[in-house]
Amino acid sequence: LTAFETSREERFPCISCGSLKFSPVCLREDNTLVVHCQGCDLEFVNPLPTIEAMQENYKKEMLGNETSAGLHSNYILERQKRIKSFSKLHNSRLSLIEGLYPEKGNLLDIGCGAGFFLNNAKERGWNCHGLEILSEYAKYAKEKFALENIRLESIDESLSFEANTFDVITLWDLIEHLR
Repeated sequence: LTAFETSREERFPCISCGSLKFSPVCLREDNTLVVHCQGCDLEFVNPLPTIEAMQENYKKEMLGNETSAGLHSNYILERQKRIKSFSKLHNSRLSLIEGLYPEKGNLLDIGCGAGFFLNNAKERGWNCHGLEILSEYAKYAKEKFALENIRLESIDESLSFEANTFDVITLWDLIEHLR
């Protein structure tokens, strides 16, 4: 039997329209199945992985079996090596944000990684905060960039910020890591 046929009883209804009619799109390397909803054309992983499975896969992908393996080391090394290029990208994003919100108040970056974007924002006068689920990244952001307002929290958790704490919230390269 194919992965599509064997997953039939585990599938969730479409989160957009509630349909249970899907066609397979692809089986990804991590053995998750992407389906196409025949009711509304949304494509998503179905059955949805548990939050714990998502976090475990993310940690495995980003860390490997050791800190010097996986994407963790490559992520930081690549950004260090190409700091000018990444700073240009970050400053372009910040210029867009500042065109909409020129006051430069409190900025929260959800999934802030090792703090490279937040460091550029801090240099431009923003009061920076971040959420990250990998302690290695949060530690790097705090030690390398003196970003003290990094929390080890997942967006899936109940966030404990007061209402209207932030003027701007960013989520760069995050959605693909969410359930």
